[in-house]
Amino acid sequence: KFWDGDNTQAMFIAATTNDTVRNVNGPVFSKSRMLEKLEQIILQPHKAYRIIQALTKAGLARDEVTAAAVYIYYHNSEDKNLDGLMDFMIKNEIGGVGNEAELFREDGILAAAFIEYSKLVGLQYLWKVLAEVLFDVAQVLGEREWKNYYKPEASTETIKTRRKKSLRTKVDQETEEDEYINVLHLKLAAQSAFNKIKSTPFPTHLQNLMSKIESNVPENYSDLSSSVVSTFIFLRFISLAITHPKLYGLWKTQPDEKTLRFIVLLSKVLQNSAFGLEFEKGSSMDQMNDYILANKAKMMDWIHSVSVENERGKQYFTVEVNENVKNNCVKWMYSVMWMNRQVVRRELSKKMDAEEWEELRKELEELGLLRVGGSSDSFTKSSGDVLSGGER
Repeated sequence: KFWDGDNTQAMFIAATTNDTVRNVNGPVFSKSRMLEKLEQIILQPHKAYRIIQALTKAGLARDEVTAAAVYIYYHNSEDKNLDGLMDFMIKNEIGGVGNEAELFREDGILAAAFIEYSKLVGLQYLWKVLAEVLFDVAQVLGEREWKNYYKPEASTETIKTRRKKSLRTKVDQETEEDEYINVLHLKLAAQSAFNKIKSTPFPTHLQNLMSKIESNVPENYSDLSSSVVSTFIFLRFISLAITHPKLYGLWKTQPDEKTLRFIVLLSKVLQNSAFGLEFEKGSSMDQMNDYILANKAKMMDWIHSVSVENERGKQYFTVEVNENVKNNCVKWMYSVMWMNRQVVRRELSKKMDAEEWEELRKELEELGLLRVGGSSDSFTKSSGDVLSGGER
């Protein structure tokens, strides 16, 4: 919706032609001026963060709301670092954690922002690291039948038991040969991927961001700092690209079932290696533990190297967020804030301190984005509802 914009434009027109938009106690702005003023509000990190929180509470997809904010900041940032927004998110979600589990939150705004931002500045790096590896995977799996020997019922113990039998049928022997070849291919793919990862310069934008994330991990969790960095680099960047190659522009089509199975296993091996975790003995994947142990020290060294600030690192091609895309994001933000203004008002007043809320309240009321009393307030909804187009 942000890159095309047709639906976004229709939403904005509907929102800005409704009587409730006009603030009789304040100035009446042109639509272009309204967008400029909202953009300036969003470009203040603490306000943007609270608005994202409020819209998520209203029922909108966290990833979608966060993406809109990231695109707005990215367009307005000359160096593409998003320092202000990311700094605020890191201090709120990493520096202010209350327990270990919060360090690895998948549903946080920072996680969603990082995923979107890494696509904008890291696609060329992913291409250099993964394109050849995934091409080789496709070639190998296209030449021979891939059999799933990694299901729980096909455990290592089962295979070992079968090997101990003195009499083996030809089928048993062929099965063991296939199983050995499959494990070998997975190890070769994992080693090839890791060699590419550690030999290819990491994007400067992401490296400096990793440095900030690591430095903001509270002291009482300092022993987990490398795991936090691994979470962002692998779970939210490299592994996502491996398991979603079409989304990241690495393949033209979605992988078939057997290929998807293989690349999911490949991502799991790299993730376990990044966290220094062996697979459970007797499990269907424990044959990969020798690979993990052999690369453990090298992986830890690499993770440390990419979490050190580097102002002269590798600058890759970055995706352009042009004026039109940025405007679509602002229009969409205006529309969904207006559609959900009751929830937005309630959540912002709860999350912000009195002085900050009073300032933002006046700004949003000037733009018609909050109810200011009168007949328009006679319509009531339950606190968690999202207003649909028809209900406007």
